[in-house]
Formats: sequence, structure tokens, C-alpha cells
Amino acid sequence: MNGRVFFCNWINLLTVLSLTIGSIAVADELNALYSIKQIDAQSLQLEAPILPDISKYDAQWIPQQVPSIRKGRISTPVMHKEPSLLKFLENDQMRKWVKKQSRLPLAIKLESGRITLPMLLKLVDNPTLLSQEENIYTLHVPLVIDTGATLIIQGNEVNALRLSEEGGAFIVNIGDIFFLDTELTSWNHELQSPSPFSGKKHFRPFYLAWNNSKSYFSNTDVVSLGYASSKSYGFSLSYNHKLTEAGYPDVRPIGWLFDSRFIDMYYGFYSYEADDVVILRNTYIDNIVYGIDPHDRSNRLIIAYNEAYGTKEKHGIIISREVNDSWVFNNFSHHNNGSGFMIDRSSVRNIFAHNLSIENGDDGFAVYESPDNLLWSNKALNNKRHGVQIRNSTDIRVYNNVLADNHKYGVFGHIKVEFPEYRDLELDPFIADVSITVASTKLLSNHTGAIAIDAPYEIQLYDLDLRFPYKQKGTYFRGVLDTYHNVLFDILYRQRGAVAVIPITAEKAQAIEGGI
Repeated sequence: MNGRVFFCNWINLLTVLSLTIGSIAVADELNALYSIKQIDAQSLQLEAPILPDISKYDAQWIPQQVPSIRKGRISTPVMHKEPSLLKFLENDQMRKWVKKQSRLPLAIKLESGRITLPMLLKLVDNPTLLSQEENIYTLHVPLVIDTGATLIIQGNEVNALRLSEEGGAFIVNIGDIFFLDTELTSWNHELQSPSPFSGKKHFRPFYLAWNNSKSYFSNTDVVSLGYASSKSYGFSLSYNHKLTEAGYPDVRPIGWLFDSRFIDMYYGFYSYEADDVVILRNTYIDNIVYGIDPHDRSNRLIIAYNEAYGTKEKHGIIISREVNDSWVFNNFSHHNNGSGFMIDRSSVRNIFAHNLSIENGDDGFAVYESPDNLLWSNKALNNKRHGVQIRNSTDIRVYNNVLADNHKYGVFGHIKVEFPEYRDLELDPFIADVSITVASTKLLSNHTGAIAIDAPYEIQLYDLDLRFPYKQKGTYFRGVLDTYHNVLFDILYRQRGAVAVIPITAEKAQAIEGGI
């Protein structure tokens, strides 16, 4: 048997055994499987990552993209005859829209042209579909911006666009849309306020951009959108394979979201197979499930200089399921119920740099089932669990970070082989291994210790600041590192060297197996 495969199987066996025979006995066996090796510190040197140049994306960039006006054409199709709306008629949902409109449900479709919202109002000329009171506009039915069409909504003409909850209004964009210096909000006519969140399945209006769309949002408040229905999460950019089959362009959606606020959203941001999106200088406030959540094969994203706080259920900023080659930097995530930042489900080659994660209900940073990621020069302070948690992820580099006063460990790495039934391991496969490099990092006053690693394939340590232990007795290392304090301190502090904790040979592992 290949030694590597044998070793992984052996570690998985020990992890399962720990559930039944007690952590102390298994820890003894794990320690027997590792050795300490001094390595060349130069091999752990790493240049600062190159981050995207965002200097062109100033406050004037989006206004400069607004095109000249061109006469438009609209129609008011029945919903079931509009391909971009068929997603929302699945599973017998037609009844919902019939009930809301008290008729065969209609939509407004901007078929062509580049027009403003006041121009659209004149073209529609039906206050039961789109109405106006002073500079506040209310959409009462779904609105579709078709491929090749552009809708421009600017604060000098529109104080707010309200999406009627009672009417079942929402926006589907397959063209271009601009929101500048204004507000997009749900609206409950009975309460005369944005639609409150009253349960995951209770309809709230939403914004969705499909294939070939471009979404430009600048200095705009986006308020109280979304609920727990597919593609209806609040603010979403999503590729739709069925639209491509129907003849729509095979181009992924893209968006530029600058200097805006996203408040009380089900998801502040969600994407599915969207590329090159730029999320810059926004604030995500009191959202329900996530602040920012790009998902499923979204690539080359820039998420920078945002603030996310008050997320009620989960995390401030998360990338999940094959979100690759992206940059998350200079963000501030705090006081969220879950983690400040998370990398999840086979998301690889991402850089998280210069972020600040404070007082979150879970970890400062979490990396789950996602190899080959870099955490560079971040700060995780006073989070309820770990500064950095790494699970089932290899080649995770933790460099130049400050991890202080977190309620558990500064860095915690482990494998997990049992998952709840709802986790689809065919859709989200992983390897039960952990390998981590922690270098040039301050691990200060974390409550249960600096670093704890259970069953790593490899861990490399160099240039660590372990001052100011939370406990007087100084608890620095746990897991497989627990019995190696003296050796580790000798290499790391007295010799100013680098150390690798590595598994012993398969032959020795077999000998241990034979002795059980």
C-alpha cells in the first residue's frame, strides 16, 4: 500500500476511534506518529502577495460608465411566457403570483433602449404596474431588463425605488442596470415600511441578475430584500444554463458594487458562476444569513474595503464551493453571529490579506475543506472561538497575522470525517488532511493556547511571537504538539530557526498498528 494513503487511512481510523475510546489514549498514539525536524528558515520566506490595482475604481468610475439615452421599447408579458421568469414558476409557484396580482400575473419587460426610470414610467403608463409619488417610485409587478437594454436609476430623479411585497415585485436583469445615489428597497404597504423578515419562506422582493448582465451600484442603499427561495436571496448574480439553452448569450454575469449599504438582506450578496465582480467600499449591516457570500464557481473576485457586521445567523464574509483565484483584502468584519471570514468547500488559490476580524461569535477566520489558500497580514481579535480554524485543508499559509485574545486557540487545525446528513459529500468532496505553515505571526493571549493541531499531515512553524499567555502557566501548544514544547521552543526561540512537524514513516506506523 502507498505510504501516503496508508497514513491518511491510519489518521482517519484514529479520528473515528477518538469518539469511542477517549481523546487521551488517541493523543498518545498521534504523538507517536510524528517527529520534529528543523528546516531551513529561508524555505519559509514568502514575498508579500500582489493585490489587484483598484485605483481606477474611485467614486466617479461608475457614473462615467452611464451610457447616453436611447429610446426604449417595453412589453407586459404574462409571467409564464417570459423565459427569464420561469425559474420562479417552478414547483407550482404560479399560484403565488396569481394570488398577489389577482389575475394572470404580468411583468414589465424593458426590451430595448437605454432609459431612465421616469422614462420607463411613461412607457408603462399604468399605475397598477409602476407608480410614482413625487420622487419615490413603486414597482408592483416583476420587472425584466432584457439583453441589450439598459435601465438607469439616479438620485437626482429618483429618491427610492420600492418593490411591492403585496404585489410580488422583483427585478430580473439580463441587460445593464445602474443605481446611483438612490435607494432600492422592499415595501410593505400595510406597514408603510420596508418588508420585515418574518420567516425564511415568507416572500420578500429581491434583485437578481442573470447571464450577460452588468450590475452597477454606486452610493445606493439596498434594503430588506430576499428570502429562502432559490435565486431570491436578496442581491444575486447568477448564471442560468437554461437561458443559454433558450438562446441567450453564454456570458457570465458581472457587477461593480461601490460605496453602498446593504441592510437587512437575506443575503447581502450572493453569486453563482459569476466572474470578475468587484465589491468595494460597501457596508453590510444586520443581514440575516450572510453579509457577502459568493458561491459556486465564481472566479477572480475582488472584495475589498468593505465592512460587514451584525449578521444574524452566520458569517460576515464567506466564499464557498469552488470560488477560486480571488482577492479579499482590507475588509472589516465584526460582531457577526458566525465567523468574520470563511473559505469553504474546495475554494482554492485565494488571498485574504489585511483584513480585520473582531468580536465575532465564531472564528476570526475559518478555512474548511479548501486547500492552497493564503492568510496574509490579517488581524483576528477577541473572537468567541479561534483566531484561525483550519479543517480538512492542506497547504494553508498563515503569514504575518496578529491573532490575539481569541477565546480558544490562535490557530486550530483538525480533520473531520463525519458530517450531518444534509452535507452532500459527492457534490463537496474533500481529503481528510491538514497541512499548515504559520510564520511571522503574533499569537498573543489566546485563552486556551497559541496553536492546537490534531492529526496534521504537516505543520511548519517559524518566527512566532508567543508572548503574553492568557494563563499564568503558559499554555502554548496542544494536540500533536503538546509533548514537544521544549524542542519547539529550543528551535523557534533559542536557535531562531524553523521547524516542521511531520509524520513518521509508514513502516513505523505499521509497527504501531501491529501493537494495538
